[in-house]
Amino acid sequence: MQSSWFDNRLSDSFSNYFRKKRFNLLLRNIEIFSVQETPVFILDIGGTAWFWNLYAPVLAKTGKRYHIEILNVPGFNDIELLPVSEKITFSRTTGDAKNLEAYQDQSVDVVFSNSVIEHVGSFNDQMDMAHEICRIGRFHFVQTPDARFPFEPHFQVPFWTILPEQIKIWLLTRYSIGWFPKHETESEARGTLSTIQLLTFREFRRLFPDSQLIKERFLGLSKSLIAIGKGKG
Repeated sequence: MQSSWFDNRLSDSFSNYFRKKRFNLLLRNIEIFSVQETPVFILDIGGTAWFWNLYAPVLAKTGKRYHIEILNVPGFNDIELLPVSEKITFSRTTGDAKNLEAYQDQSVDVVFSNSVIEHVGSFNDQMDMAHEICRIGRFHFVQTPDARFPFEPHFQVPFWTILPEQIKIWLLTRYSIGWFPKHETESEARGTLSTIQLLTFREFRRLFPDSQLIKERFLGLSKSLIAIGKGKG
């Protein structure tokens, strides 16, 4: 069963406690765009209306103008975006985070991505996404769960990452776990496992070698990893 502690749609959840801290860190870094005359263009890769309905009012208080574009895979089902302020506009688009050919080099002020890069495939796929983020963005802010944290955020089972795959499959085919209902077949369970590739600090460093890396800690342990940096012109 999925715990409400980790439901990022709830403003008072454990997950959103960290998202609020993360968003405040993003705001402090957006100050580098304080003097530009055009709206600050934020591309949110894999973003949701849940997130922006919660945090866009905070963004509006800065007094700047923003255009936020939310990019997701085709067919992604999302709720309605709520109007916030005349200073903030939204658009939606579809695409592949590993190939953002619709965006020119350094054409986006801020590329933002929260808990997405672990879902795009293999490490080579993650490398492609990181390359595209640094190519199109003048600035980037990318977060992902730390693979070394003892509590896995998707399946919400302690020490899930070190369990043998066959035990994970056994659990998934017998119980509803975390965000996932009980799977009917082992093949379905393997498919689910393949969609999540958590990263260690060393691997994240390989993806963003020129960025500042921050460890988001809980009880002294690294819970999430954040890459903050400028793009490559």
